[in-house]
Amino acid sequence: MYSNNASLNWAVAAVVRSWWVLIIGCYGNAVAQQEATLVPQPPYRTISPAQGHMKDQCTLDLNGELYNLWPIARKDKPRWQSVPSKTPLQDSGLYTFDPCYPFNQDKCKNSLVCRRTEEFGSDTPIGLAGTALFGHNDAGQLTIQYKGIEEIGSTSNVTQVELICDLEQNEPLLVVLGPTTPGIYSMRLTSRCCCPDGCLDASLSFGSILCILFICIVFIYFVGGMLYMKLIRGATGVEIIPHSAFWLDLPNLIVDGVNFVFTCGKGVPNSQAPGEGPKSEYERI
Repeated sequence: MYSNNASLNWAVAAVVRSWWVLIIGCYGNAVAQQEATLVPQPPYRTISPAQGHMKDQCTLDLNGELYNLWPIARKDKPRWQSVPSKTPLQDSGLYTFDPCYPFNQDKCKNSLVCRRTEEFGSDTPIGLAGTALFGHNDAGQLTIQYKGIEEIGSTSNVTQVELICDLEQNEPLLVVLGPTTPGIYSMRLTSRCCCPDGCLDASLSFGSILCILFICIVFIYFVGGMLYMKLIRGATGVEIIPHSAFWLDLPNLIVDGVNFVFTCGKGVPNSQAPGEGPKSEYERI
């Protein structure tokens, strides 16, 4: 009887242990799967240079399609400041990034990407201005790579920013994946500016501003002058054009100028009215 009870107790204990092992195994598997979903994909170690014309560190002309990041950059301060990593338990660093304008932050001088470690209270430049390189990673995704300073006993830090195209993403979104590979920091930038021709250059040059001002002045001159001549002075026909005599004679004046240049002032002005005598050299000019 005692032997039967012992056998029964042993069998029950074995079943209980089996159930506990099964429960713990399932729980561990679930946790591992959850952590796997939280940990970003490892960044690509190398990128192949883009087969296009890199106009500057923010603009790439790729087969006639323009990738322009200038509209999302900020000149007064970095576009993104103190951005935490997507996995703060594995990476406690805070990241500052601007794709175009260099900034200075503690030890990060002339940098585009800077990483601050709170526990050490220091900054590390992981992307210097002038080192940007457009390329494609192993998955064919357009990427910008920046090189940082070389740390003692290791190779130089590298930051790779994947450019994710989203035409509906008017407000750019930066996700920091962190240093999932030693020495390589990974980020993802989602914006319409990451799309081909998504953000054409909106800045105006000085010459463009002058052209716009000139067109506006000419428009105001003619439209305003014609309204004034018509409504205030009662002019009709071609007389409603302000300074109509000058504009009607302008072609002849141009011809006179050309003749004067090529004949050294000996030509007869075409703008000379019939019956008028020869004009002096000063009058011809």
